[in-house]
Amino acid sequence: MISDLSPALIPVVQIFVGEFDDHLGFFREKIERIEETEVKTAVTHRFHTIRGSSGFLQLTEIKDLAESGEKLCKSTDNPEELKTELEPIVSRLSSLFDQLAQELEQLQD
Repeated sequence: MISDLSPALIPVVQIFVGEFDDHLGFFREKIERIEETEVKTAVTHRFHTIRGSSGFLQLTEIKDLAESGEKLCKSTDNPEELKTELEPIVSRLSSLFDQLAQELEQLQD
């Protein structure tokens, strides 16, 4: 995933990984309360942030998933439906985070 990036971007990837982990923790904690307007807004903003950062780093699958999450938050008014649709997105993002963190660790060895 990051092997094609310029070595100069590795410090940026390190920052992204730390922030990405925080975002995932936020999603896991808050998705159950997605019916609250401020929570839904915050989740939407987190997806937007991940989308922008991952797009800059050319992490296409992460960007696409974050974009899907952001669009769902903006277009789905039913909280139960939204939870159901966001759970697999967050799960896949978690898997990609693990892969990204592992690749980063291997590069640093």
